[in-house]
Amino acid sequence: MKNTASSAKFRIWITSFQRWQPQSWHDLPDEAVAVELAEVGCFNTADALAYLEGYNRAALARRDHRWAIAVPVVLAYEGEPAPGEVIFPQQVALSA
Repeated sequence: MKNTASSAKFRIWITSFQRWQPQSWHDLPDEAVAVELAEVGCFNTADALAYLEGYNRAALARRDHRWAIAVPVVLAYEGEPAPGEVIFPQQVALSA
C-alpha cells in the first residue's frame, strides 16, 4: 500500500513558545515545547488543518503563547499475523 497525502496521519500537540510572534494561523515556530496532546487519536490532513486553523486563530486573537502543531505519525501494528500464520485467540484476547 502506498503512503499518499490522503492517508497521512497527524497528532495535534499544543505547544508553548517564547520569543516568537506568529502572523497567521499556519505559521510555525522555529522551536516549541510540547505541553499536551490536543485530542486522543489521529487526524487526516483535512481535519488536522481545520483543527490548526481554529485553535491558532483563537490563539492569535488572545495573544496566547500556546500554539497547535500537527505532528506526522506512522501507525504500526505490532503482532499483526501474516497470512497462513496460526493464531491462538487466548493469547490475544482483550482483558476485561
